[in-house]
Amino acid sequence: MSSVMSRVEDSATQYRPSWHRRAVLVLTGVALAALYAPMSIEMMHKWLSDEYSAHGLFIPFMVGLLLWWKRSEIADTPRSCCAWGLALLGTGLLIQIIAWHERMPIFVAMSLVPTLLGLTLTLAGPRLLRLLWFPIVFLVFATPLPRWVVQPLSLPIQTASARAAFGIVRFLGFPMIEQGFSVALPNVTVEVAESCSGFKKSISLMVFAAYYASLYAIPWWRQGLLVLLAAPFALFANIVRVVGLILAGAWGGSRGVHLFHDVSELIVLGLCFALLLGAGRLLGCRKIRYFD
Repeated sequence: MSSVMSRVEDSATQYRPSWHRRAVLVLTGVALAALYAPMSIEMMHKWLSDEYSAHGLFIPFMVGLLLWWKRSEIADTPRSCCAWGLALLGTGLLIQIIAWHERMPIFVAMSLVPTLLGLTLTLAGPRLLRLLWFPIVFLVFATPLPRWVVQPLSLPIQTASARAAFGIVRFLGFPMIEQGFSVALPNVTVEVAESCSGFKKSISLMVFAAYYASLYAIPWWRQGLLVLLAAPFALFANIVRVVGLILAGAWGGSRGVHLFHDVSELIVLGLCFALLLGAGRLLGCRKIRYFD
């Protein structure tokens, strides 16, 4: 009986904004949507057309799922106004204005994070911000990556993948001639192109690792370690894929390369997620905190 009464009392203390506060929230949401509408349209186009930014399409849904899981905590958290949030809000809006004027879409998109953090702190206070900071910051992964970011980051991964894979195949005794990022076999030439560098897998796996780690009540250093492990896991899986492509070419020529190329991406993704989930188990990711 006492537990029933405590639940009733808890529900009675849930936050219920007054009508004028609701009006402020609605008007703020409309203004924010109007301000970032052009950027949102641009981002949608990049998500659908750029292979390096395709994961951004899932970020809003992932954030929405987090907010749904946290809905009870959000409803129970007391609100307060905090003037310190205006500084963060002003910083985000200033970045947005300057980046839009200078035609720097990556910074226009990223300005949404400090803007939302500042709005939350200003209108709802630090307690709610502690609940919402991760879903808000996670939105940064939705930012499409420009070529001047992709190329210098993908080149080391492409180089490491190619050199390691070529060394493994050479160790196995297959005759080949290395030519930069390609190897000439007796019956076919296999190239490790930029699109096959492993950079896409690294980004996607790091995004998943950050989201996956946030679902469990483990220390922050374990969460960070899990995110850091995503890059070497993706590199290892990509090396396996390149070795498989070369061996498929050695045994089946160009037809073997094409056949393996079509299925290897799924195999490699499965390997990446298996490694990450296994590492998560070792680091204590066993029971999702929202499913108690």
